[in-house]
Amino acid sequence: MRSMKIINEQVIKGDLARLNNNYFVFVDESGNNEQEDLFALGVLFVPANKIGAYYESLHKVKSKIVTKVKLKEKELEQTLSQEDLLNFYKGRRREYELKFKNINQTVAEEYTWLISQYFKFSDVRFTCLVIDKSKYPDPDGMSFYDVYMTQLEMLLRNTIKDGENIVLLPDDITITGDHKYKIYEDDINGRMLKRNKNIVGTHRVESHSDIFVQMTDVLTGAVLFEFKKATNKHKRRIVEKVKEKLNVSNLAGRFTKEAPNYFSVWPYERRSKQ
Repeated sequence: MRSMKIINEQVIKGDLARLNNNYFVFVDESGNNEQEDLFALGVLFVPANKIGAYYESLHKVKSKIVTKVKLKEKELEQTLSQEDLLNFYKGRRREYELKFKNINQTVAEEYTWLISQYFKFSDVRFTCLVIDKSKYPDPDGMSFYDVYMTQLEMLLRNTIKDGENIVLLPDDITITGDHKYKIYEDDINGRMLKRNKNIVGTHRVESHSDIFVQMTDVLTGAVLFEFKKATNKHKRRIVEKVKEKLNVSNLAGRFTKEAPNYFSVWPYERRSKQ
């Protein structure tokens, strides 16, 4: 029996080893409305053989954040007027999400822990594209959907390594205009296959249901915050933590760091016409 157990463990380890080149890839975007001057697209690569451990790590921190948020909400319920309380409840449509915009004095410390947990997983990769819409209101004359798809294709193409297989899990986006009859999954799968990239499949998800899409939002938000030269001290604390871990002085520029994690930022520049 003992020898059979050892054999089974070896078989399982061998099966798990085959996941080494397989990644779940999460996508989130920010700044797609007309009021925002900057648009950002963030992509998070999580190895399939580490996703369980990474999930547990993030979930523990999120649980602490949610606990503190609920305690704060109970305090507010005791102090708000009836009208303000009704508006407060209307604003709570879903369960709490990890989002860069949700960082405040109450949870800033826990969000710094979240960043520390990210950098404990050295084979998790993040890449982000930022477009200054005041400078490029319609990059290369494209619609929002075309910009999104073209730039997502570029980020994936430059981050997927030879021999890697990915399952793409993007936050759902609204498809309108001339593209409303397109199937998102078919579109990006076809683009990747044309580039000879091994995409197993794509499935859109809602951000409130996936902690990794939420983590992508936090990292993307940190990059955008630096580009905006924003001054909120609680959010600045998170940005400074990212910079400290990467050993960089500024997130608002083109750079790629291989350690302690792969972290790459691409400011959009219009391609010169030949």
